[in-house]
Amino acid sequence: MIKVYSGQSLFEVLFSVAIASILLIGVVSLAATSVRNTSFSLNNALATEFAQEGSEWIRQYRDADWDEFKSHSSGGAGSNWCINSLPYPPPAWGLPSSCGTATITGTIFTRDINLTDDAINAGLVEVTISVNWTDSQGVHTVRSISKLADWNR
Repeated sequence: MIKVYSGQSLFEVLFSVAIASILLIGVVSLAATSVRNTSFSLNNALATEFAQEGSEWIRQYRDADWDEFKSHSSGGAGSNWCINSLPYPPPAWGLPSSCGTATITGTIFTRDINLTDDAINAGLVEVTISVNWTDSQGVHTVRSISKLADWNR
């Protein structure tokens, strides 16, 4: 006589649970990657905005007093300034320094502005604005490089 068993074997149940677990892990991994990419894109957009803000500020400073502006640049590696707040007109800059861990107020970003005399044309100053931030993927940087001249002369 043949016995008929109804229901599922232990193997079938374990196999189904394993497949469901693999699918769930894939979905969670995809969601985590999506959140990380969204966070990076947001931070990259904000950093670009802060770099643009720094560029506009440095142009105002150049327009207000070219000689004072030019006095803050130097040859070689240039002079590095930590500009985490942007009042205008600019206060006395003090001594050149990098930001270290000083961030733009209320953010995770630092903003350095490097002023370098142009090696070929003495009437130009190369301005490099670097906005940096650190997240779980490491350190990220957005740079804006421009050359400014005394266009009033």
